[in-house]
Amino acid sequence: MAPVLSKDAPDIESILALNPRTQTHAALRSTSAKKIDKKHWKRNPDKNCFVPEVCRRPVPEELPHESRHQVIHHKHRKQGEFRFISANET
Repeated sequence: MAPVLSKDAPDIESILALNPRTQTHAALRSTSAKKIDKKHWKRNPDKNCFVPEVCRRPVPEELPHESRHQVIHHKHRKQGEFRFISANET
């Protein structure tokens, strides 16, 4: 029989072995990975971003049907004025 190094009985030792271990070292994560996780768990979309794929906002209904598939680029947005870019420009 192996020597027992703790004061607990062997059956309690097996139960204690099932407990999760605490981490002794920090895990390295990049800033970009943290920001992606933050956006995933955020409840509300960004207020300054108008890219539907990123913010999960729907494309406005007043747009013509042929331009609804295009992306509204957030850098070119001005006071209600939109510039559309196609998939070829991105």
